[in-house]
Amino acid sequence: MEAYRTLWGVEEAWDSYLERLSGVSGVEACLLYASEENKKSLLNRENVKLVLMLQTQGTTPLEHIQSLEKQIVEGLVYNPTKFNVHGGLDSWSDLEIRDYFTLFLEIQKKYSSILILHETHRGRIMYSPWNTLKWLEEFPTLLLTSDLSHFVVVAERHLHSFTKLLKLINERTRHIHARPCSTEHIQLVDVHDPLFATDLEAFKGYWYDIIKTQLQLGYSNISYDPEFGPFPYEIASSGDREQNIIKIGEIMQELYKKAVEENKNLFLEWDDDKYSGVIIKPRSIPSDVQEFKYRLDLSLAHWSSIGKRGVWLKISKEFGMHIPYLIQKSFEFHSVDVNQNLVLNCWLNQTKVNSLPKGPSHYVGVGGVVIHENKILTVQEANGPLKGTKFNKIPTGTLNENESVKAGIERELLEETGIKCEFLGVIGFRQAVNCSWTFGKSDLFFICLLKPLNTDIVKQDSEISHAGWLDLEEYYAQKFPRVSESYDKMQEIIREAVQQYLKDGSVNKIINVVTLPSGWRSGFEEIFYVPK
Repeated sequence: MEAYRTLWGVEEAWDSYLERLSGVSGVEACLLYASEENKKSLLNRENVKLVLMLQTQGTTPLEHIQSLEKQIVEGLVYNPTKFNVHGGLDSWSDLEIRDYFTLFLEIQKKYSSILILHETHRGRIMYSPWNTLKWLEEFPTLLLTSDLSHFVVVAERHLHSFTKLLKLINERTRHIHARPCSTEHIQLVDVHDPLFATDLEAFKGYWYDIIKTQLQLGYSNISYDPEFGPFPYEIASSGDREQNIIKIGEIMQELYKKAVEENKNLFLEWDDDKYSGVIIKPRSIPSDVQEFKYRLDLSLAHWSSIGKRGVWLKISKEFGMHIPYLIQKSFEFHSVDVNQNLVLNCWLNQTKVNSLPKGPSHYVGVGGVVIHENKILTVQEANGPLKGTKFNKIPTGTLNENESVKAGIERELLEETGIKCEFLGVIGFRQAVNCSWTFGKSDLFFICLLKPLNTDIVKQDSEISHAGWLDLEEYYAQKFPRVSESYDKMQEIIREAVQQYLKDGSVNKIINVVTLPSGWRSGFEEIFYVPK
């Protein structure tokens, strides 16, 4: 639920007010009475949403509609989220009111990309509960800004007996002017005053029913403005308008939380992550497309309203029909996991630069240097760039998902050659960026030194055309099929490490690897270090 602050009664320049505005989504303003400087401030605002109030003018329904359209056209330049209309006159006949709303339907259709709401307000068509009920029933597409203080004052009583009207108000309201009143005055002097506790409780009931109904109907962008006005609305020096606004804001958030808690089943289930984001639980994703849209919209609006920055979602192939709508809602592809689930994310915080990590940036490869009696374990590729060259290279491969460097190279050696090995450490690694063979990703490659635990070779026929133990001098004497300074440097690193290993049984400054539990989160981590 989005909170707005009215600019009605703000006497300081709007640019300075907007600059220090915090804790709300936006402001509500009327351009008719704004100075040119204040209008400019609204045009130049950043990261502040806007509800624009329009006040129709004239004598006849046609004149009021013409003034409405003129204000809409002028207002669209300000990129508002909603228009809030004080429409028509309370003195009109039924025929005039019907003409006005009939003409308004054309306006509503013409500018259908933005919400145009009529406020329940004295002096206008919707000045009383009785009149409003009549026109809501006759025109079912009319939507409301509900300021129920006007009805309470006009009726001189609270609205509990107007059950039919309240049901329609709950269904049609898209914006709430959350200003409680007594039956005799349009605005409470002090919402903390126990003398008015009964009045405040009544309004909390009205507002809660609106919020709850909107959630249940699937409308995700209900908003409110604690629209406490200046004089003559504020009539007593003992009142504190700013404190009233703060208190009503707290009440509205409590009501929203209560409505969410009582309607949990409407939302997608989620876990909070450690970075002020959420992770949607796959089990809560419905197969029905319309139900998914409904629940996703509600959930996104809720997460945004409670300050969540980003959303993560993992979706399996059988729910692929939801992907077009996810893209429409600004989700981006991130990666595909080992089970062929598509991982997507969505950035919610429109006031900050997207800081969600992009998809995996690197492939990780490993190569194994395995020495036995002045011989090195080598293979010839049955597939790959060296296929058919009969070039003898060290066994290499790519890590599987959730696989460590140590486990990965031990697995690759066993698969390709049948040699079981003991990992000794890393003697070097290289990084290649923007690689064609990894579809533009970077490629990390670790050269590992290992000790064989057996020597009988059993090659992997699908990947390897030949495997064997090759004399070291014969291995070093080979000419790589292509010019590659990078390959030459890696061979230099291998030669130096092997010479020292054969001489001393170990390698100075070999990069050791130790696997340790993370502790602050689940799982294990590999620590690479050079011993003293």
